[in-house]
Amino acid sequence: MSLIKKIRLAEQKASNNALWDRKLVFIHVPKNYGTSTADFLFRLVNSEKGYQPGRETFTTTHMTAPQITSLPKYANHDTFCFTRNPYSRFVSVVKWRIPKDVVLGSEKQNRRGRPIAVHDFHIATHKALQYIAERRVQAPTDYEFETDSEKLDRMFLPQTTWHNRNTFLYQCEDYYNELKRFMREHNITRTKKVSLATQIEGDFLDANGIPDPKNFPHRNPSESKPSVESQSYKKMFYDILRKEPGKHKAFIDYYRNDFSLFDYEPENLL
Repeated sequence: MSLIKKIRLAEQKASNNALWDRKLVFIHVPKNYGTSTADFLFRLVNSEKGYQPGRETFTTTHMTAPQITSLPKYANHDTFCFTRNPYSRFVSVVKWRIPKDVVLGSEKQNRRGRPIAVHDFHIATHKALQYIAERRVQAPTDYEFETDSEKLDRMFLPQTTWHNRNTFLYQCEDYYNELKRFMREHNITRTKKVSLATQIEGDFLDANGIPDPKNFPHRNPSESKPSVESQSYKKMFYDILRKEPGKHKAFIDYYRNDFSLFDYEPENLL
């Protein structure tokens, strides 16, 4: 494929992330409330194609800020993304990848919707940590990511892979207030793009045009039917790291920039 065609295809994908009237592009970091954010924003704000009411969610690309802003069409656009504590995000990514990833021990059959077994979680976590220690994770290339079945999925890359030094940052840990802050800072208010389709679930905004948590659906969760054990996945992850301090050190080293740039602290699990 020629470079010109690659650029055009990349620009077409990036258009789904663009808030055109503000020269602003959403950077969808996997497992950081990205689907929920995109569904909310593109129901409210004029994009190039506008909101498509027939779609349950709005599909965005996982292209990085450096990839998108290297495209001629987006060279003068700002970017924004949501960040997440590296420990919480890692657990969420492991749970998301288990049903579909051969590297993590899946039989490559669609097991989405089933509770994640403790045994499967332990095996997948150990494998993911080993691959991270060996730096065997897919990396960005041009406007795509490399595809290598012998490497861990790109979702495990550090979040700093997706942002650049000019990216506006908001934290998942205080998601609704951070979403309000984003709307305030970029002058995003209720618009005519609120579709009647949203009224079925309750409007995403309250009477003051602010995101309303009780009406805000969580899109694309790691488990569609969380089990009773779901609350303990992070604890299980901490137990693994506590028993294998070498893997914990490798984890901290791999995500070092996420900790330092996004103002998160590595856990002391001794």
